[in-house]
Amino acid sequence: MKKDTCIAIPRGSKEAKELMQSLKKSGQDVYDVEKELYTAIDKMVSFRKQPLLTIALGASILDKKQYKQISALIKADTFDSLDVLLQVGAGDLDLAFDLMTLVRSKVSGKLTVIIPRTVSGPGSIIALLADEIVGIDSTGIMPLSIPSMSPGMLGWYLNSGEMHPLYSKNAREFSRAYQISEKQRRELLAIGYTKELLDHMMFQQNRVARDFLIPSLARRGMKARVASGKESRLIEKLAEPLNYSMDDFVHLTR
Repeated sequence: MKKDTCIAIPRGSKEAKELMQSLKKSGQDVYDVEKELYTAIDKMVSFRKQPLLTIALGASILDKKQYKQISALIKADTFDSLDVLLQVGAGDLDLAFDLMTLVRSKVSGKLTVIIPRTVSGPGSIIALLADEIVGIDSTGIMPLSIPSMSPGMLGWYLNSGEMHPLYSKNAREFSRAYQISEKQRRELLAIGYTKELLDHMMFQQNRVARDFLIPSLARRGMKARVASGKESRLIEKLAEPLNYSMDDFVHLTR
């Protein structure tokens, strides 16, 4: 009997490609994460008719290396409007502010963040700094004081009971609780967020997971909406490969 197999293929990895060929020969149905993600991205760009900057970090954190990579990617560009496909779970909060300052300097119009799964830490800050957040009912924007990790990493743990070796490199960042500075809080207040919402984004014991899903956050004043119709289905298609992958995807699609 055939079994479905999920495999994330590191780009340029001969071993991974050979493994895929072997699995196919054995009768397995292989889910190519990278291929599925880029196919879903192309469909979203075609639907929304504007460029999309993918910042989806698997086992990595937002650090200076990631910042430089994104900076080089958009250095020569300007955009009337821009979508950002976002999946970031840990890293440097200051860099999240700096990154959005950089991206916004390239965009004359609307800057939209699309979140198919869950963001936390600097990912939550990037989302808050956008003009609009778009997701699906299950999209989560976690409080800053709760650490998180990529869905792929978490899925590995839930299935195996052991943390993936890649986690150990950034374990400290993935397990830390973030605090925003007064300067950062003032910046968020200046773009229209309320003190009540920012307080809500710092976890308290009486909170439950659904308090940090987009429908609940939108009711509290976050500039977010739940997609509907075809847009919702396209975001769900983006969520599928991101649910499995521990690779990083930083890419600009026009």
